[in-house]
Amino acid sequence: MVRKEEDIKREIRRIMDEAKAFKSRDYKRFMEEERKTKTELNWFERLCKYCYRYIRIDPGKKLFKSLEKDILISGLRVTPTEISSAIFVTTLSFFILTLPFIILIPSAEKFVLPLLVLAWAYYLLTYPNFKALTTKIRASDESMKILLYVLIFLRLTPDLLGAVRFTATKCHGPIGMDLKKVLWDIEMGRYTTLEDALHTYSRRWILFDESFVKALEMLRGMRFVAGDKQREALLEKTLNFVLDATYKNMKSYTSELRNPILIIHTMGITLPIFGLILFPLVSIFMAGQVNIPYVMAGYVIIMPLALAWYIRRVIAKRPGAFSHPDVKDKIPNNMFPLRLGKKTHLIPLVPLCFFIFLIIAMPGLLLHFIPLTQRYLYLKGHYPTDFGYHWKKVLQEQYALENLIPNALLSLTVIFGIAIAVIIYFRTQSVRKEKIRKDVEKIEGQFQLSLYQLGDILEANTPIEKSIIYLIQEYERSETKQSEILTFFRKIRDNMLLLHLTFDKAFFDKTYGVAWLYPSTLIRDIGHILVDSARKGPIILSKTSKSISRFLTRLSEVEQSIKEMMDETTSSIKMQVAFIAPFITGIVASASSLLVQMLQQLSLMLERVEQMFNVNTTMIGSATTSLSDSLGMIKLEEAIPPTLIQLFVGVYLIEITILLCILLNGINYGFDKINRDMLISRSLLKAVIMFALVSMIITILFAPVIQQVGAIG
Repeated sequence: MVRKEEDIKREIRRIMDEAKAFKSRDYKRFMEEERKTKTELNWFERLCKYCYRYIRIDPGKKLFKSLEKDILISGLRVTPTEISSAIFVTTLSFFILTLPFIILIPSAEKFVLPLLVLAWAYYLLTYPNFKALTTKIRASDESMKILLYVLIFLRLTPDLLGAVRFTATKCHGPIGMDLKKVLWDIEMGRYTTLEDALHTYSRRWILFDESFVKALEMLRGMRFVAGDKQREALLEKTLNFVLDATYKNMKSYTSELRNPILIIHTMGITLPIFGLILFPLVSIFMAGQVNIPYVMAGYVIIMPLALAWYIRRVIAKRPGAFSHPDVKDKIPNNMFPLRLGKKTHLIPLVPLCFFIFLIIAMPGLLLHFIPLTQRYLYLKGHYPTDFGYHWKKVLQEQYALENLIPNALLSLTVIFGIAIAVIIYFRTQSVRKEKIRKDVEKIEGQFQLSLYQLGDILEANTPIEKSIIYLIQEYERSETKQSEILTFFRKIRDNMLLLHLTFDKAFFDKTYGVAWLYPSTLIRDIGHILVDSARKGPIILSKTSKSISRFLTRLSEVEQSIKEMMDETTSSIKMQVAFIAPFITGIVASASSLLVQMLQQLSLMLERVEQMFNVNTTMIGSATTSLSDSLGMIKLEEAIPPTLIQLFVGVYLIEITILLCILLNGINYGFDKINRDMLISRSLLKAVIMFALVSMIITILFAPVIQQVGAIG
């Protein structure tokens, strides 16, 4: 008897242990996603929590509220106090580390160090705001997709909880993760009803997209609707509300873009580019007053950073619209696939791009820039007293016609090396994804009409197997060439007739399912709805197909209207990227060299005048100097080498082309990485080619003319 009691207790303990260890599949999936997003803190969160251990700084009420709002939107696992502590600790540490250099360095360069410390503090302070802006754009773009899934599901089944559960499995952005939390909170009993949970989470969602929250409120009123017609009317009203709100938001955004685009075009591109033409003149006439390397660093580093900051603010104001299909690639982003025979080898992308840069730029580096640098250092070290005289002779050789054009070609190899390396870096990461996405978008665009045609055939109570055959026959009679959608339905037909699979298996069989042949989440999700509707008969499936077709058609119409409206606004940016920026920089690169060449010829003419009339000296105050040096104070030894001007302008062109492409992509598509990468790779190649052609044509045409004028003199 005692043994039996012990056995029973042992069995009870075993069952309790199994119950504690049991975790449902949904729970495991949810916890895995939570682990990835919550336990793996990023560098900013780790820094804030680490600094918070040692010192706690109160940010103040106003800053506390601002940071708290950004944290709520971005989902960062920090507090405003932790952020202010991190800013104080790291800024103070950096200042203490740089203080000895500030004291010991005698030149003006030491004042750059405090500016870097302040820039770091500003970066930490604005990091939560930047994360909030990017999260807001991602959530705004995702909100349209979420409402589409909810509305399609509610057309089939008037169950809002089921619609939320279905949508949560299909969306993985900020709102999609919140929907998973909603379901889990309801399962855990934190909320008794779905309405209570949605009301709580809406406080965060309203910061993403106010129209999304209003649409959810309209759908929550479905429980008070009795008949099917009233329910259909409510769904149609919700859809129209969302689409109209999206269109109005984008229209308001485009109208507000005019001034920012004008500022970017004028203050960020046109005026700075024309200012480049003054560099040679400043280096010659104001050598003692202006530090040219600092000015060049300001152009290449400071100005692009400021322009990038302003462009980010412009993009951050973009409301949510339509998102592109999610495309994944088996090859990591930081790898280049090199196929040798039947095997594909993955090569690290960054070292490969650097190697390609060296290969392309090698002629310019080995034959010109490295020898020129060595010559400069040699003269600087061996002729410290009369360095200016010897370096002036070197520059005269550089600006001579027989050297100007060949050296310009050598300089272009370095510019092309940088550009090609950047192009390969961006293109490699997205070229395969873009091809897949185009195929997906093409078949998704054809899906609208085919679903409506399928619904017409099903309306006669025709089984799904025969309906697909009839649909294929209609396509074969009307189409002169095979389309993607025809291939799609043929594969479904073959799976059902030749492999004897059900409609469900024809779509989602792990081996032969047609859904896995197309990396489109929209097709897969619609396939799930069609499969569920097919179980209820052809009539229900017909209504579902037509409803989905109408939804997709309305979305496509509004999306097309938004694209046309955006094209009018972004046409000026496209013109800048394609023509204005490379054309102007090409003119500046060549005109700068020609100006110095003209001054050099003027100096030589004055020297010949001195020799012709025996006017060797002239008095200026109490000093005696040559006529060529006294007239205009021409200091050719302080001039910038022509190839360095060309290289500097070319690098600046590469930077502004990338920034303009980021702006153009951000206005049209938000933070879509695939479009951004491909736009940069295509635009940059065209821009550098035009820059090279313009600069070389102007140099070839006008350099001999200036040389001849000097010879005549």
